[in-house]
Amino acid sequence: FLKQTLAAAAGDGEIAIQERRNRRATDVARLKEIFQQGDQDDSGTVDWGEFVNMVQNPRVRAWLGILELYVTDMALVFNLLDDGDGQIEFEEFISGVMKCRGAARGVEVVSLMSEFRTLSRNVSQLKKAVMDYAIPGASGTD
Repeated sequence: FLKQTLAAAAGDGEIAIQERRNRRATDVARLKEIFQQGDQDDSGTVDWGEFVNMVQNPRVRAWLGILELYVTDMALVFNLLDDGDGQIEFEEFISGVMKCRGAARGVEVVSLMSEFRTLSRNVSQLKKAVMDYAIPGASGTD
C-alpha cells in the first residue's frame, strides 16, 4: 500500500510539472498575441504610445489580470519592461511580465534588500571619495 501511495505521489508531481509547463506555454502564446496586437507598426517592438494603447484595451487588461499583472501605473510598468532604449522587444515583454506577475516572493525581496545594501555602501564610499578629492580631510577620516 505504501509503495503504491508513494508511486502515485511521484506521478502527481510529474503531472503538476507538466501542467505548469503547459500553462506557461499557453501564457506565452497569449502574451505573444497581445504583443503583436500592441505592435501597431509591425516594428517588432512596442514604444510608449503603442504600450499605452495596448494596455488601455479592456481585453488586454483582462488577460494581464488573469496573468496576475495589474497595470495601474503604466509608466512604471513600461520602465520595468524596457531595457532603457524606449522600446520593448518581445523577449523583454515576456520576461518582464512573467517576473512581474503575482506577489513578490521572499527570495526576491531578500535579493533586492541585499542589492540595496551593496548599492548604499558603494554610494557612501563614492561620496567619501568625492569629498576627500574636493576638500582634502572633509570626510573626517584624514
